[in-house]
Amino acid sequence: RRQRQMCIRDRELPVGEYLVCRIEAETFEKLVTIALDQAGKYLFGTWLPAHGLTTLPFSAEKYYRSNESDLYMEVWVMPLPVQEQESR
Repeated sequence: RRQRQMCIRDRELPVGEYLVCRIEAETFEKLVTIALDQAGKYLFGTWLPAHGLTTLPFSAEKYYRSNESDLYMEVWVMPLPVQEQESR
């Protein structure tokens, strides 16, 4: 099990431009449920369309927890203009 965790931790992202959405919550459970759901709805349903963007079918999540009061995650997506996505 330990070897698998190291593999996941050591992954490298593909080279490219990313949009990074930082998400914060009071507890880890709220972070990965309520806050992640709300952030996803805003990012994909509001922010990206308002900027004429969509994303490649790829995302990465990075979790940070230095202590109980400093708990957040980042969702990394690769933006793509809507016109470019429609031609694929």
